Amino acid sequence: MLAGFASLTAVAAIAVVPLQHAGAGLAGLLVCLWLFVTGCGGCFVGAFSRALRDQAAQTGTATSVYGFTTFATAGLVAPVAGLIGIQTPPRSRRC
Repeated sequence: MLAGFASLTAVAAIAVVPLQHAGAGLAGLLVCLWLFVTGCGGCFVGAFSRALRDQAAQTGTATSVYGFTTFATAGLVAPVAGLIGIQTPPRSRRC
């Protein structure tokens, strides 16, 4: 199941560029993004389950460490765009 969600995520990410080049517009982008987020949701749950499989005695501790690292990473990565000077997304050009 984890491989299926990972495949869905990869296909959705790869499909964005050809669809936009073909002129699919916002509808094509939203479908790809929805499939990508769905695949990520399945991957994260599967990875979390595999990580806790051998931690039966320390399930609470393992869960709290996982939650802490997830939110700490998000908190550290989020300001990177501001630090490197990204203020607005680049304009895309039609081919």
